[in-house]
This record gives sequence, structure tokens and C-alpha cells, in this order.
Amino acid sequence: MTRNNKTHMEYHVTTRANRRGAALLIVLVALVILMIMSATITRLIAVRRRELLLEERRIQADRLAESAIDRARASLLKNPEYAGETWRIAASELGGRDDAVVEIQVERVTDRPNRRDVNVRADYPIDPARRDRRSKHARITLNR
Repeated sequence: MTRNNKTHMEYHVTTRANRRGAALLIVLVALVILMIMSATITRLIAVRRRELLLEERRIQADRLAESAIDRARASLLKNPEYAGETWRIAASELGGRDDAVVEIQVERVTDRPNRRDVNVRADYPIDPARRDRRSKHARITLNR
């Protein structure tokens, strides 16, 4: 009976050890899967954040270019000899962290003295490594 009892105890101890090992293995696999999922989600969030930042810069540069066309139109109405300018906009005026610069060029249209071609180029932000550049063109008719 002693021998049979000893075998039963060995089996019981071995079974408990196997169960603990299996449980530990399941926990480790679950942690690895969780870590992989967390890393993937973190990477996706970083990519999406970068995409949103680029989209924000594109929209801001585009709006600045449109505003520059409006600025040129208003300046031409006041002074038909307006030839353009470099328009610098401080970050505080834009409600952001970055400054912008817009080049406005105005040219007379050959054979049309009351028309002007306006070309604008907006850079936002100014830093070449991060900027988005947008250009626009408009033909403006002066009231004469």
C-alpha cells in the first residue's frame, strides 16, 4: 500500500506541476500577443498622427494661397500698380506654432490693360524640412 500510495502522490505532484507549467505558458503567450497588439496599435496611432499633421499643413497652405489671391485683389482695387509682395504671417496670427510666408506676384496681361495675372506661392510652415507648399493662379479684372 505504501508503494501504491507513493505512485499516486508522484502522479498528483506531476499533474500539478504540468498544470502550473501550462498556465504559465498560456500567460506568456497571452502577454506576447498583447505586446504585439500594443506595438501595432501604437505604430498605427503614430502613422495616423503624422498623416493628420501633414493634412493640417496642406489645408493651411492652401487657405493661405487662397487668402493671398484675395489680398492681391483688394490691393489691386486700391492701387492698380500693385506688383505683389512677400507676405509674412506670424504663428500667433495663424493660431498655431509655425510662421508662414506667401509670395504674391502680379503681372500685367498683354493687350488687356485692365487685367492682371496673380500668382501666389504659400509655404507653411517656413521650415523646408516640414513645409507644405501650395501655388495658385488667378486673372483679375480691374474696374476702369
